[in-house]
Amino acid sequence: MVSSVPSTADQLLTALLERSFQRGLAGFASPALAGFDSRDDGTAGLSAKELVAVLGGARSNLLDLSLAAARLDAANPLSAFFTGAATTTDPDAVMARVVPGTSTATASASGSYSVTVGQLAVAQVNTGTALLSAGPSAFTAGINTVRFTQNGTTTDVSFGVGSSDTNATVLSSFADAVNATSGLGVTAAVVTDAGAGTSTLVLSATTTGTAAAFTVANVSGNPVTKAYLGSSGQVHLTLVGTTATPVVVSVGPDTKQVAAAVTGFVNAFNAAHAFFAANPDLVSGAAPQLESVLMRSSARLQAIGIDVASDGSLSVDPTRLSASLADGVDTVRAVLGDVGGFAKEVHAIADTQLALPSVARDPSPVYRPGASAQALAGLMASALNDLAVRGMLVDALI
Repeated sequence: MVSSVPSTADQLLTALLERSFQRGLAGFASPALAGFDSRDDGTAGLSAKELVAVLGGARSNLLDLSLAAARLDAANPLSAFFTGAATTTDPDAVMARVVPGTSTATASASGSYSVTVGQLAVAQVNTGTALLSAGPSAFTAGINTVRFTQNGTTTDVSFGVGSSDTNATVLSSFADAVNATSGLGVTAAVVTDAGAGTSTLVLSATTTGTAAAFTVANVSGNPVTKAYLGSSGQVHLTLVGTTATPVVVSVGPDTKQVAAAVTGFVNAFNAAHAFFAANPDLVSGAAPQLESVLMRSSARLQAIGIDVASDGSLSVDPTRLSASLADGVDTVRAVLGDVGGFAKEVHAIADTQLALPSVARDPSPVYRPGASAQALAGLMASALNDLAVRGMLVDALI
C-alpha cells in the first residue's frame, strides 16, 4: 500500500501540471510558442532538404509573379502598355520603328503619316578641276592653309608648296595633309589620268547626311536619310529608296507585346496560385490575398478574354483578348494595369510577400546540436515561472 502512494502522487502532480500548463499556454502571448502544435503545420514532417526546396519554390514563384505582373503595371516605366508598333505600305522604301514610352503621356500616339522620298542622301564628294600633272602649280610657294567647315566646326589644314612643285606634287601634299588631320570627317585622294596627263583632287565626307556636309569654297548641302515623327520623335524612319507615290506609315500600340505579357502573367499567376494553395501555411497570407483579388476582378477579366476556372486558375482566350486589344488598349490597361487593376494588385502582393523574410522575420540562428531543445526548454521554463506554477503545486499539495 505504501509503494502505491508515490505512484498516485506522481499521477496527481502530472495531471495538475498538464492542466495548469495547458491553461497557461492558452493565454500566453509569446509569438515563439503561439501555434506550436505541429499538427497545424504542413511543413512539420518535411526533412531539412525538402523544407529548403519548398521555401525556394515559394520565393521563385513570388519572383516570377512579380516580374510578370510588373510588365502589365501602368506604374512601371517598362510596362508593355507603353510599347508601340509601326507598319509601312512600302517597307522596301521606308522602314519604321517606335521608341517605347515610359508612361501613358510619353507613349507614341496612334496615327498615320504620309511620306514621300524624292532623293536619298549620299556622302558629299567634291571633285576639283583636272590639272596637267606636270604643269606648274598655281599655289603660292610656302605654307598654304585651307579651311574646312563641317557641322559648325571649322578646321584649318596646312601644307607646304615648293617653288618648283608641279600640280601633281601639290595635290598629293594637300591630300596627305587632309588625311592626316584627325577628326576632320573628310578624306582626300588624287585621281590621275595617265592618258590625258591630268591630276584631279577629290574630297569626300566620311559619313552621309547634312550633319556631315562640309564647305571648301562654296560647296554645301545634302539630302537626308533619316526622319523622326511624332511630338517627341518616338517614330524613327529609315529611308531606303525613293518613292513614286506617298508611303503611309501607321503607328499604334504594340498589341502583340501586350498579348504576350498577358499570357506570361497568366502562366505565372497559375503557378503561384497552385503552389500556395498546396502550401497555405508556408507564406502567411499569400493564398488568401491572391484569392481575394481574383474574386474582385473575375468579371472584368472575363470581359477582356481571361477566363477564370472554378479552381481559381486562369486561361487566355486569344481571339477575345485580340478583339479587346483591337477595340482599345486603354480598356485592357484599366482592367489590368491601372489603379485597382488585377495585375497591379497582384504585383503589390508579390512584392510585399518578397519583402517579408528580410524585413519582418528574424534570420535563422547558426545551427548548434541541441539548440532547439534548449530554446524550447527555456521558453517553457519562462512560461511556468510567469504562471507561478510552483505556487499552484504547493497549494494543491496543502
